[in-house]
Amino acid sequence: MSLINHDYFPGTETYQSDADFYAVLVTSPLTSEYTFRKAGESENFPDCKVTREYYPTVTEHDLTPDWLNFTTPDAQNAYILDLENPQELEALMHYEDSIQSVVGSNLSQFAVSPDGETSFKGENSDYTLHLIFNEGTYPGSWYDMTISGTADKASIQKTENGYVLTSDNLKNISIRLRNDTDISVLHFSSDENSIVLSEPRAGILSAGEIAESLSLGDLDGNQEIDSKDAADLLTAAALFGSGLDTGLTPTQLNAADVNSDGDFNAVDAALISEYSASIGAGSFSGTFAEYISPSVTRKDSNGM
Repeated sequence: MSLINHDYFPGTETYQSDADFYAVLVTSPLTSEYTFRKAGESENFPDCKVTREYYPTVTEHDLTPDWLNFTTPDAQNAYILDLENPQELEALMHYEDSIQSVVGSNLSQFAVSPDGETSFKGENSDYTLHLIFNEGTYPGSWYDMTISGTADKASIQKTENGYVLTSDNLKNISIRLRNDTDISVLHFSSDENSIVLSEPRAGILSAGEIAESLSLGDLDGNQEIDSKDAADLLTAAALFGSGLDTGLTPTQLNAADVNSDGDFNAVDAALISEYSASIGAGSFSGTFAEYISPSVTRKDSNGM
């Protein structure tokens, strides 16, 4: 997996430099005074350029030119963005071997380091932390991790044996993981302030002994994604629509949201049914994660 294009700076008038790689922080518009500084320093980073030209790989922001880029040739340092007033914020730090980001409803600080630590501070903020690592730089089987919850502060730290999640609120934490062949989901609550996310078995993530883990789409946990999962999903969606209990655990509900739109409904069930039919017809032989990947060209169940 190649995550970062190391050669996008050479040949451009704006970013000519002797540095091998620039660390770039991309943020949504900032509504108050702010500082962007190296960790351990109090003043703005003096060599940082601020531009409204979007980072080349963040194509979804092409139509939002008011986003800011903080570009720095010093890609080996940790950085902190402090906001005078808390705000809704999306921020992505592009290091040489990772992209580390936060989306939060009420944040006052975002901090990130190239060794794989990402954190924020805010006030009772809904948040999503997202980490993507280059091949050879992540522990375990998962190079893509998304963590969601609500807290005043939280951090995720990559370690040799897994990840350490620390927060003032570890209730109702949802985690979604991706590798080249699978997507897995995890939901847990803990009274602790810190929890280790590790793989006691390859490909299975656990948070101590408090959580269950399911592959995306596998609601019954039988290691197969089939028509029964689609039927269970439709039943749960109908119950939910009627204001009744779905009968599913939080982890099952996360596994039901196969298209990652924040909901579980007939669209998700249809994707499961299509995958099951394609496997049965022999027109597709990959995993469900590969099937729903937008980069995969696949035949339908009739081979068309």
